[in-house]
Amino acid sequence: MIGSAIDVEIYAPNALSLDPGIETIVEVALRSRGDAAQIQYGLVSDSLEFVNHRWATTPVHAGLGPGQRISNRLTLEAPKRPECKAGVYPIWIEVNTRNGNGEPGSCRHPIEVTVNKFVEWRAKLIPNKAERPGAYIFQLTNLSNHTVQFAITGEEIFGEEILEDPTRSCIFDIEPGQPILYPGQLGQIDVLVKVPERRPLNPIRFKLNVEPQEPL
Repeated sequence: MIGSAIDVEIYAPNALSLDPGIETIVEVALRSRGDAAQIQYGLVSDSLEFVNHRWATTPVHAGLGPGQRISNRLTLEAPKRPECKAGVYPIWIEVNTRNGNGEPGSCRHPIEVTVNKFVEWRAKLIPNKAERPGAYIFQLTNLSNHTVQFAITGEEIFGEEILEDPTRSCIFDIEPGQPILYPGQLGQIDVLVKVPERRPLNPIRFKLNVEPQEPL
C-alpha cells in the first residue's frame, strides 16, 4: 500500500506460467474497504514488453462502497517469437483510487510470470537441390526463445532401394556439426558431400537432419 486514501484488496494469482502462443486467462477481483468515488486498475509489464494483454471489461469503476467487490478477466499471451525470451519476469496489477474528497491512493499486486521454453527453427540448403556430391551451405535459424544446441547429420535417400553395401553410401563432412545458436540467430554450416571412389557417379539424393539437444 502506498499512501492509500482507500484500502483495496486485490485477489489475483501470485505466479503464472505462460506457454508462448497460447492465451492464459486470469481472474482478477478487487474489494474496497471504504467508499470509493473511482477505482481504476491496469497491468504494468515493463519487464515483459512483448506480452500481449487485454481486459474483458473496461478497468474503471465508480461508486464502490465498503466491502463491495468487482471482478474482471485478464487475458495474457506471450508471443511465440525469439525476442520474447524464456525466463521469469515480474509484472503487477496496479490500482489507483480516489475517494469522495478527491484524495488519491494506490496499491499493487505483484505476479511472477514464467515464460516457458519452446523449440523451433528454419533451415535452408544452398544450392537448394540435394542431388549431387560437392559443397553446400546449410543455413539454420534458431526461432526458439532460448539458446539451443542443434545436432546436424546427413542421410542419403534411396527410396525403395535396399543398399547392399553400406560402405558405398555418401560421406558427410559437416562443420560445425553441433552449432549453438542464440534466439533468432542465423548459423552458417558448411556441408561437404562425398562419394566413395569405388562407387559409380550416379545422381544422389540426400537430406540433412536437425535435432535439438538439451536447451542451454
